[in-house]
Order: sequence, then structure tokens, then C-alpha cells
Amino acid sequence: MTILERTAHSGAVESMPVRFADRRDAGRRLATLLFGFRYEDPIVVGIAPGGMPVAAEVAGALQAPLEIVVVRELVVPENPEHPIGALAEGEIAIIDDEAVRRQGLSTAQLDAMVGRARLTINWFTQHLCQGAPGPNTVEHDARLSLTG
Repeated sequence: MTILERTAHSGAVESMPVRFADRRDAGRRLATLLFGFRYEDPIVVGIAPGGMPVAAEVAGALQAPLEIVVVRELVVPENPEHPIGALAEGEIAIIDDEAVRRQGLSTAQLDAMVGRARLTINWFTQHLCQGAPGPNTVEHDARLSLTG
């Protein structure tokens, strides 16, 4: 895992490797770095399920509302380190057609993968978000907590 750090003299943001005890620890440590920023009406957006512990800690520390976005990466089980796309609630889909071709997937196989991912997204949306739509970040300063 890496964490971003704002340097004191230049204000530049640098990435540096850091070890965390767990995702909650990562959230607490990230929150301490965010205290120096000025936000107007912030919200914290966590990507379910993995980013939720991080986002919850950040939201609590910043006294900001916590919103959930459900996303599923599409991977071929035989080659999980090379995703072929991602899906999100609201029928959002990004598919890398070239990666699909490289993996030799048929349309039926891709459709089956997408169908399984949609079922998972729908389950998380119903159970974590109580079916509520995703966050409206247009009028807020938003910080995104990734899956880690």
C-alpha cells in the first residue's frame, strides 16, 4: 500500500510505501493527512466492500457523511491480475475490448461474467446501501477511498 504525503516545503504530493495493521488503521492514518486540507461541505466516498473500513475512519475523523459506491472488477479466474473491465451500480460498465480478445472470451462468457458481477453489485447495493442511489458529489468536496 502507498500513502500520499504533502511535503512541508514544496506543497507537492508524493507517494511513499507504508505498512498498515489493517484497513481501519489505513483510514485513521489517511485522515490525519487530510486534516490540513480545507473542505467545504465534504463527503467521503468508499468503494464497497474493501474501501469501506478506510472510508469509515476518514469520514468519522472529518465529521463528514459517508457514501458508498459499489464496484466490481471483471477478471478471468485463470488470469486475475489482468482485469478486463469494471462495473458499477447504475448499469455503468467499462470493458476493455482488447483485453477480452486477448483472453479469448466469447460474448456468452463475457455476458455470464457481467451477469454474475451485476448480481454481486445488486446484493451489496441492497444490503449496504439499502437500495439508495449512489452519492451526489456535484455540490461537495469528495475524497475517494479505494479498495486498498
